[in-house]
Amino acid sequence: QDYWLRDTAGNIIKQDDQIWFLDVGRLGFKELYADWLLRALGDCKGIVFDYWSNRIYTGFVGGFTAGKKIQGYATDEFWQDKAWKPFISYLMQRLKAAGVKIVGNNVGLANDMPIKDFDRSFCDAVIYESFAVDYGGAWLTGQQAAGNIKTLGIDPKEVWCADSGIR
Repeated sequence: QDYWLRDTAGNIIKQDDQIWFLDVGRLGFKELYADWLLRALGDCKGIVFDYWSNRIYTGFVGGFTAGKKIQGYATDEFWQDKAWKPFISYLMQRLKAAGVKIVGNNVGLANDMPIKDFDRSFCDAVIYESFAVDYGGAWLTGQQAAGNIKTLGIDPKEVWCADSGIR
């Protein structure tokens, strides 16, 4: 099936030649993906979701869609309502029903976005990425690091911290 996320010119949205983005809102995708993932997990009872990106224009994927319009999705909010939320709700319910624990990347408390609360609601544990080092490899400021430490202490979920990948 052609489940690629495409711009309005028909080009597949890619991070690079090896990482292409999928359109989670395409008809039949969430069911196919959940079936495949559950088969692939076998007896595994937990999964870490990286590239957890609930915004296609301003979030992680937004770095690869800059200056482009995405087929079928005019705004981040439209994407969230028509693609992201139905996909995540369905997938997480299927995983939970199978007894799989969910760890979500970049769904920590330090955010004022309702979509983040939605994402967190499915997670058993969360990852605070860029906990001490930013994505470019530079140390965070003392104020930023102190904020991360404070948030870590009050987050009711199990928390993992990562910098430049989990180590």
